[in-house]
Amino acid sequence: MREMISDPQKNDLPLVTAVITTLNRPELLCRAVQSALRQTYSRMEVIVVVDGQGHRQTEEMLATIADGRLRVIVNEQNVGLAEARNVGARNARGEWIALLDDDDEWLPEKIEKQLAVARKLNGEYVFVVSRYIEKTLEMERTLPDALPRSTQNFSDYLFCKRGINLQSSTLFISKALLLKIPFTKGLKYVEDRDWLLRATADEQTKIGVVEEPLSVYNNLDVGVRESVIGSWETLYLWGMANRKLFSPMAFSFFMVTHCVARARQNRASFRIQLHLLMTALLLGSLSPKPILYFVGYSLIPEPRRRAIRKWIG
Repeated sequence: MREMISDPQKNDLPLVTAVITTLNRPELLCRAVQSALRQTYSRMEVIVVVDGQGHRQTEEMLATIADGRLRVIVNEQNVGLAEARNVGARNARGEWIALLDDDDEWLPEKIEKQLAVARKLNGEYVFVVSRYIEKTLEMERTLPDALPRSTQNFSDYLFCKRGINLQSSTLFISKALLLKIPFTKGLKYVEDRDWLLRATADEQTKIGVVEEPLSVYNNLDVGVRESVIGSWETLYLWGMANRKLFSPMAFSFFMVTHCVARARQNRASFRIQLHLLMTALLLGSLSPKPILYFVGYSLIPEPRRRAIRKWIG
């Protein structure tokens, strides 16, 4: 690992560290970095973790940003999104860490407003979330519909109340919490949900919310996303290994809305999809709701489901 500093001028010790992980997307990264540097709260630093050697265009672009708050860390080898975030957290000088994906951006008052909420929580192990604006080529909307009010029964919020729409670029976390409960190294597709379940399972963790949208999720065609093309087996094995973090109903919903949906996307057989449904019912909740969702995710094509959701909305 090597670090590049764009400006040797010393600044006051930052209170907040923005952590941006990136892999060969210099144009998008530039927008994300600038949105972090333009925050109304100025006592902060921005760490960009370049996940692997040989990304010359990324490093050249970052070298053009003459701001002493910018620090660049280049991993010697690719370690994946989860561990790259951990690298940023371990090297952060701030007491608070704000995550930002390299294809997203923050609104100017994001850090200022989340820091104010975090301070009121009066705890060492704290994180704050907010709403965000999702932009696609076809529409723009604010998500999630409901924000969490407690760390209790967090799996129900994530999987039964569409809390999966929480977005990583809204996460504002105490460094103490991220060092105590880091992202799971090597995990793919569900890094954020895995961290949220483990963090909220700790009784010392406190959560705060900002009702308004503070970041922009650019859900555009910017390349293939692992979270979209990953295998159903990976999701299934993760769910089985972490079943203790789920309520029975949340486990059933996860199996049906995530594993079944991904199995169909992977063109897995209907027999496999039925196996996933039986796993949901036998190890989760014997409720009719997962069965209804199974019918939707297994039998109704994604474009039709999207049209139905749009019509209902």
